Amino acid sequence: MAARASFVHYRLIFVVLSSAGFVLNACGKHAAPVDPDTQFTATPNPIPITDGDFHGVTTLRWTTKKTQYAEIHVNAPDGTLFCALRDTGSCTTGKWVTDGMTFYLQNTSAPKPTDRSATLAVVTVNTSK
Repeated sequence: MAARASFVHYRLIFVVLSSAGFVLNACGKHAAPVDPDTQFTATPNPIPITDGDFHGVTTLRWTTKKTQYAEIHVNAPDGTLFCALRDTGSCTTGKWVTDGMTFYLQNTSAPKPTDRSATLAVVTVNTSK
């Protein structure tokens, strides 16, 4: 078994950005471009789990200068549509968010709004006991 460095913990996400703001590598998955003028956050993150249900609630907030309308999709750029609003907004999930769930903020004015090339920002939400 390979040794693991003491500073590496499960649930850490390492992202390498180019000087132009593009994701070059993120946990070995296919990476999507990230718009430097876009902010996308989840609060709380991590979500404290106190009831043993392993599901939680978070509020996603964003602001972007790239488009007038944006959509949030779950687990992939073309995943389930969760929320669609203007260039600045927030949406609160129900109690269905699981550890490691990823949300994609998509540019709806792009030629292919659910394509990776239309991804403005990505946020991964974790849970903690």
